[in-house]
Amino acid sequence: MTKRSGRARLDTSDAQSMLSVIESAAAQGNTEAQSWLNGEGYIHITDEPHQAVFVCFNNQYGRFSKEARYWRESVFKRDDYICVECGGQGNLHAHHLMEWAKEPSQRFNIDNGVTLCVECHSKKHPSHQNLIKRAKYNRREVQYET
Repeated sequence: MTKRSGRARLDTSDAQSMLSVIESAAAQGNTEAQSWLNGEGYIHITDEPHQAVFVCFNNQYGRFSKEARYWRESVFKRDDYICVECGGQGNLHAHHLMEWAKEPSQRFNIDNGVTLCVECHSKKHPSHQNLIKRAKYNRREVQYET
């Protein structure tokens, strides 16, 4: 792993080593590793050295669910499809005021959301700026540019 501009950058050899570890864990029955290899989630690398968290996509009650799409669209309609911070109208995201992970009971409460443009949304989550800036929403699911 090399450091550039204060951020770690994964070298190809590091990525291959990580993949080997994941494949080995999956072969030994680790369900999180198996789920990742099946494309059912993603691995979030934490700020702590050598720590990572598996995040499973939950299509029934998760961010890709029908409820989440309805919530997102309701927030957009309430805010007239305008960013509440800067007034922008392009590439909008629905932002949870109380965090998705920390307040599950508030995930689909329309009063817990505001419409933000991608730039304002990325400022709310500095550690996830790159992911937020690539997110594209459509009527069916969240998609990511590659």
